[in-house]
Amino acid sequence: MVGPVITLEGNRQERRRSLMDRLGRTATSDFIAWFTMHEVDGVQRYSGMQTWGDLHAGSIVSQLEGQATLAHWDPTSPPARDVNHFRAGAQRRLREERDAWDDVYVPAGLQHTRRMLVYDGDRFVAWIGTHRLRDGRDFTPREQSGLERFETALLTAVLAEARMDRPPPPEGANLLLDAGGRIEMACAAGKRWLTASRRQMVSSAARRLDGGGDGAAPFLLDGAVVRVVRLCGDGPSRYLFALSAASPARRSPVSGLTPRQREVAELAGAGATVPDIARILGRSTETVRSHLKAIYRELHVSNRVELAELLRDAPPRT
Repeated sequence: MVGPVITLEGNRQERRRSLMDRLGRTATSDFIAWFTMHEVDGVQRYSGMQTWGDLHAGSIVSQLEGQATLAHWDPTSPPARDVNHFRAGAQRRLREERDAWDDVYVPAGLQHTRRMLVYDGDRFVAWIGTHRLRDGRDFTPREQSGLERFETALLTAVLAEARMDRPPPPEGANLLLDAGGRIEMACAAGKRWLTASRRQMVSSAARRLDGGGDGAAPFLLDGAVVRVVRLCGDGPSRYLFALSAASPARRSPVSGLTPRQREVAELAGAGATVPDIARILGRSTETVRSHLKAIYRELHVSNRVELAELLRDAPPRT
């Protein structure tokens, strides 16, 4: 059976709104959240937050924009079964860790969740969650099946939508704004990055800073890291916005390995021999060789040199 075809039109917010409308009708959702993550000075932060449906829940969830991500999920090591598929949200784990549950889910009234972790290769593209509010019924098996039938069309559209974004600013892109948020000057790279919506964002940021906001810490603005220098003189303050591309969250190349396989891989990549690994881990050499074969197959490498090169790109275990 041929699935639905989704046409994308308008700017980014309009495209995402259209996709969330389709998802909301398919899942009979009360609330939908969509966000991505970018790294700022070594910290993963929420960015591109957009919500649909219940206004109260939206006001709570939207406050996460630019904040450090909560600890219950690591974009570098996603559960393999959740990648590019709708699965039930891990409410039990949220309750155990308390941060996301107490700070977001309970105040927003969110109860039942189906989420999709969207990846384009190893690049994290979006967390898309469809929710039922507290005291509402959970998603039925029939509704879950409907989501699964819809997810291929949605995934195709989400990946296409992400690729439509204008490229991030290169290093050295600068904007100069006055205290009222008017852009006085922009270098060529800054002009290319600006859109109508981004003009509104930087203007609002400058006005907020002039009103006493924190200008010392870098912040995210539509996929760009912004570092601000306040220029003071005899007249009103002006603000130099130095723009650079934010680093998207990426899945670790070894995220598909088991914890034991990860240990074996790290030892082998560091130069340990099979007998060395067997002695360190208290396993037989046959077991270690079996692990290495599985590791090579999973990571699509053929020798230790390739394994070591791949491991250099992997974030450390937490």
